[in-house]
Amino acid sequence: IAPIINNLAKASLRCQAEAQRNIRQQQLSALHATQETRLNSLPFMAWMKDREGRYVIVNKTFAARFGLQPAAVLGKTAHDIWPEKQAKALAAADAEILRTGHPHEGLDRERGDNDSSRWFEFSRHPIRTADGQIIGSTGVRWEVTDRILAEQALAKRTAFQKVVMELAVGFVNTPLQELDQ
Repeated sequence: IAPIINNLAKASLRCQAEAQRNIRQQQLSALHATQETRLNSLPFMAWMKDREGRYVIVNKTFAARFGLQPAAVLGKTAHDIWPEKQAKALAAADAEILRTGHPHEGLDRERGDNDSSRWFEFSRHPIRTADGQIIGSTGVRWEVTDRILAEQALAKRTAFQKVVMELAVGFVNTPLQELDQ
């Protein structure tokens, strides 16, 4: 009877371990679904890459930029989906982040077919393990074309107003006898 009880005890332990694994898997699946929902609710491009530059996570906004679903981007590199010039710049920026561990933020300009431009701000950062080892990069990118165009228009208007004011001040400060000549 002892061998039977021993076998039942082992079987019970195996069942408990399997149940715990299933619970952990369900919790991880729920966490993944929550994170995916949050990521896909962002109105700007968001991504994570491994050390080799392969996309491991992208949101729907990122994938839609290329007419794809997020799953179709996973495992690809910038060279697989971006135009060559941009892909080279992105790969160089990623290499710098991985090498230095410093974030990279700035402004990108994309030129369109009819000499139009779209402007984007970006923020890229290293991904680190708990012990500080860099294992990849992550970033976000959002369009700021309307803001850039408004800033350019304001700068032109301000420059024009400055010229008008300088002319007006010069005219007012000009003695009348100089105007008659």
